[in-house]
Amino acid sequence: MSFGTALQKLRRERHLTQEELGKAIGVSRSTVGMYEQGKREPDFETEEKIADFFNVTLNYLRDDPSTSKLPYYIDRETALVAQEVFDDPDLRMLFDAARDAKPENIRLAAEMLRQFKKTNPDG
Repeated sequence: MSFGTALQKLRRERHLTQEELGKAIGVSRSTVGMYEQGKREPDFETEEKIADFFNVTLNYLRDDPSTSKLPYYIDRETALVAQEVFDDPDLRMLFDAARDAKPENIRLAAEMLRQFKKTNPDG
């Protein structure tokens, strides 16, 4: 599914006109129409406005949502946490290690972190 198709699908699901969506994201009706027809691509800032407006991920807008690993309705808080993990090398290393770990090792590491947090509430 193209960006334009995803945008049109979301707009129609919300029963919005191109004019209404344009006003909400700060572009003209004709610009929304061009996005939907694939004749024009939004800049990154506008893509973010669209994603925020519909409460979807940028991946949903850019990719085929039926094959996306993340649901298109992922909430903003989850997206922000995921971005924080991605941006911080230490958090990303912990996340990567957890993905490859056995479940019993994850439980052990989680318990160690809980104990650490109890004994060091500020850090």
